[in-house]
Amino acid sequence: MKRILIAFLLITLPAFAQERRFVLERIEVRNTARVSPQVLVAETTLREGRAYSEDDIRNAVARLERLPFVFKAGYTIENNVLVISVTEMKPLSFLLDARGIAVENPTTANDFDYDFTDPATPWPDVAAGVRWVVGGSGVAHFGMPVLRRRQGFGNNYTAYELGYTQYRLLGTRLFATAIVRSPSDSLSEGTFTPEFIAGLPLTPAQTVTVDFEDTLFRDAELNIFGTTFRDLHAERTITVAWTYDTTNEPYAPSRGTFVEIAPVYWMRDDASFRFSGLPQQFVPTATHLRAKGVDLATLHHWELSDVSSVFGGLLAGWDDIDSRQQQGRRTSYQIVKAGYSRALGGGRVALEARAVLDHRGRDIEDQQSFEAMATWVWRSPWGTFRLGAGVSTAD
Repeated sequence: MKRILIAFLLITLPAFAQERRFVLERIEVRNTARVSPQVLVAETTLREGRAYSEDDIRNAVARLERLPFVFKAGYTIENNVLVISVTEMKPLSFLLDARGIAVENPTTANDFDYDFTDPATPWPDVAAGVRWVVGGSGVAHFGMPVLRRRQGFGNNYTAYELGYTQYRLLGTRLFATAIVRSPSDSLSEGTFTPEFIAGLPLTPAQTVTVDFEDTLFRDAELNIFGTTFRDLHAERTITVAWTYDTTNEPYAPSRGTFVEIAPVYWMRDDASFRFSGLPQQFVPTATHLRAKGVDLATLHHWELSDVSSVFGGLLAGWDDIDSRQQQGRRTSYQIVKAGYSRALGGGRVALEARAVLDHRGRDIEDQQSFEAMATWVWRSPWGTFRLGAGVSTAD
């Protein structure tokens, strides 16, 4: 009986120790030169005079490292005073996220393309870009997003964008981003279109965002034998996302959990013309597609030692696509991924394997593939490099 009691205490005492809470009488932010300390305190979602666990405080400080103007953040608790020490990014910082994947498919020619979107990164679609701090609470950016979709709807494309993010709107925790973007193939047509993102941190680990994106690929007039036709291709996407993130670093975490649930509503409008045989003439055409779905991302990192860790998770999406002419094409994708990462050369190397199942609906055969990717991430106050190469083999 005595041994059972000792074993019980050994198991439960750590749990009780984890429940220790700190009443924060004051929150101080040190070593800031350009960024407003009030912005950083607001982003932690912590409040003076309230009690928090060690995990709450750790997650709040880790949240700061995912901001575009913070490189590192640490903390100490001194007499119920939380002292957060930060290392800021340089006024002008960069991102280079170059990850290529060789797609091998027995039914088509092999291709080499940019890797698919990584939802767990702070700047998920951007392959290259620069950001600069404005006024201590804002960030402007210029970037080149490379969108590669897993879903059964939407175009893959590369674009150029210019945007601005304002934190602590109206003295609250709200932040908002405004972006002007043009697909690279449409620059000559002047198809500059907007994107708006608004977000609110709920807790140190939870954030809710709303994203409205309007992309115009082509909008022109064609004159054929004296008749003018509209040539249009436009897409619109509305996404509402809830994110839970306790990872310790952006781009190269070694511990923590990332979960995102994102309902999506997508629309596409096309206008063109076709040749009608009876009577023989060109007639205008128009189509409208819409899709409703949800995307899910879950990923967890386990530390094995001070330098190595393993990770695993699931990416998935389900959607229903219909049009005025047809209804009910349901598509989905599921990706199980696992890998190993290790600190190396001042950065971090990761080896990742993915098992992918794509379902395109109707009479299209499901496609199974296996993907392997090796990446190296290096971060400094000047910016972030993420370089990678991989292969995708289909059954």
